[in-house]
Amino acid sequence: MSKSASIVIITTAVLFSEVALANQMYLNLGALVDGGSYDVHIAFNPFPSVVLGDDDTTTGIFDEFGFSQILAPSIYDMSDGSLFGNFIDTNATSTLNAYGIPTSGTALDGTTNVSLTLPNCASGQCDLDELNGLAMGDDEGFGTSWDLQVVYRFDGVMSQSGAVFTSGYLDVYFNDTRNDSFSGGVRTSVNYGGVNEQVLFRGELNGSDINLGNLDVFFEITSAIDNFLWVSDGQGYYHDAHDLALTGDFAKLTLDTNIDPPIPTPEQLLLRTVALTTPDAPYSVVAIRESHLDGSVKVEVPEPSTLALMGIGLLFGSRRKKI
Repeated sequence: MSKSASIVIITTAVLFSEVALANQMYLNLGALVDGGSYDVHIAFNPFPSVVLGDDDTTTGIFDEFGFSQILAPSIYDMSDGSLFGNFIDTNATSTLNAYGIPTSGTALDGTTNVSLTLPNCASGQCDLDELNGLAMGDDEGFGTSWDLQVVYRFDGVMSQSGAVFTSGYLDVYFNDTRNDSFSGGVRTSVNYGGVNEQVLFRGELNGSDINLGNLDVFFEITSAIDNFLWVSDGQGYYHDAHDLALTGDFAKLTLDTNIDPPIPTPEQLLLRTVALTTPDAPYSVVAIRESHLDGSVKVEVPEPSTLALMGIGLLFGSRRKKI
């Protein structure tokens, strides 16, 4: 991945503050090396032609990132013979390969055949594929010349009341679709290596809540590309997630999805024995379940009074924009 756009990794302590709900946001592609080159579309009227976008490099205002049919493998530690205990939810290729996915076999119920596959990112199983609430025609080429890919790993504990997530990360990558492979108009592979293809922001997991299958996972944005992700404080000012991370008063992510059923059943689980344990594959005997997730990712920032109290503008030079 290119490092030409600065990513600041934050190690400062978390400072607690109130947050506003459902903050609006926008993305600035001008923060990327050639961010002004993406706002192009193919129009059919009636013949294909290239249509250039607007003069700026920012998307319109939107409410949340949406996703659908993200393939979500779960890996449960069965070393003691019980499903209840440590587990990993991840689409990271290194971890899935370490546990021998893809594979197939008979489920724990003794009769059901289970097939496991690696996430197919080319078909959209790794995408944040919607900018929910965005007005038509102001997407800067999102979904056409670029998209957002997600790599995540969530570690947790499964009990009889459901899952509790204790640590992990969610990385959002910029993907230049012009570098991807296509056949007959269908994308066949996601190819990284372009100058802008890198992690745009990272959320570090710091809690979760599950109720009747509805799962919320909470994160703090601890690193972000400078000047890329701007989030409203609800009072008309937009704050750079990169600058908030510098102060330790992190912007927040909430991943809202559903898991059905919350506790996996025997016919969903395939037992695997792993000969060599590694940091990517810490459990020697596991049960694996695959599910598909739909939902949204919301971003929040501290209330304006909290930002003022911390003196972001005066002490750290943090930027904000009035929209």
